[in-house]
Amino acid sequence: MNPKLFALAACLLIGNAYTQSDQDYGILSTSLDGVGSNSSELPRLDMSLQEGPAGLNGTIIALRTNNGHYVCAKRHETLDGDIIYYFDAASTSISDCERFQLIDLGNNRVAFKACNREFVTEDEYPMGGYFETFTCCGDVVTDSNTFKKTCDGYGGYAFRAPNGRYLCAENGGGGKILADRKAVGTWETFELEIQEPIQEALDKADSGGTIYLKEGVYRQTVTINKPVNLFGAGSGRTFVDGDKNGSVFTIGKSDPSVGVKLAHMVIRGGSSENGGGITNSGRLTIEDLIITENEATGSGGGVYNKDGTMVMNSGYIRGNKAAQGGGAYNNHGTVIMNDGDIVMNKATLGGGIYNDGTFKFRGGSISKNTPENIYPNP
Repeated sequence: MNPKLFALAACLLIGNAYTQSDQDYGILSTSLDGVGSNSSELPRLDMSLQEGPAGLNGTIIALRTNNGHYVCAKRHETLDGDIIYYFDAASTSISDCERFQLIDLGNNRVAFKACNREFVTEDEYPMGGYFETFTCCGDVVTDSNTFKKTCDGYGGYAFRAPNGRYLCAENGGGGKILADRKAVGTWETFELEIQEPIQEALDKADSGGTIYLKEGVYRQTVTINKPVNLFGAGSGRTFVDGDKNGSVFTIGKSDPSVGVKLAHMVIRGGSSENGGGITNSGRLTIEDLIITENEATGSGGGVYNKDGTMVMNSGYIRGNKAAQGGGAYNNHGTVIMNDGDIVMNKATLGGGIYNDGTFKFRGGSISKNTPENIYPNP
């Protein structure tokens, strides 16, 4: 599809709606620029692991099923008085029994150590000719407690058991875990939920330092009030999910001078009055991010830029919604768009961007937003 392009004239509109200097002159594309116009799926940006010291080995994780249950090492006392820890997916919250230490064995091979310090291991007796159930009873890593993990690029993982079949949470979660499936569907897909607080790492970090997040899902909200770089393992690898519990990231609220860079991750699941995904009052640079599935009852479903400066170098702001500024709301701040895509967002006004500040467009595309790409129109 040939994109239909139109130039933004160099101008200064009343009320600071747009500024466009000679150096800022750019084009605004009404196409998706490589994102399929008929596709409602989240684009997979970067499945390669970014460089950094944040490997998974030794990480405390929880496995969340498709319907929101958690995998558990369930304690059971037999009639003989023996204690056995069964492997099931019946929990609705996280305690010690839902936390596992992931052992990364390389080549996408992993093992899980449960709360009783034993490894999740296939049962001693086979069912139907092959091992399909598990207990937490192995004290060393062997073939019988090694799993092969695969990532789907949207935060989901499948685990192939030692019997060659995939772990399955029956009915999507709430009951048994079996390894009896030859193919991967929603019941065989789990979130790898990282049990490490980002906020704690930020609070301990030196000013101007860099924090590397691991691959997996961080179901957290985060406040940043110091200069810092926060890098994920890739926009198809690291997910920070607000779990409908406020803005996922709040930046520069107490110190608008802070410079922050967010890169190589997905920001999703935020829900707030303003700024479902990000609320920025500092100096923010975003790169290789997907900001998606966030919402605001007021302004800025994806991003609410309040008196701050935001530079977008690459990535997507896609599939967010708000009353005003589905993708972004620029409230008396400055937004510089060097590249990236703002697409398929929804609002009452300003589906893509509601601009009440300075907006400098230099590249990328703003398209397929409802009802309009930019409000007020340039």
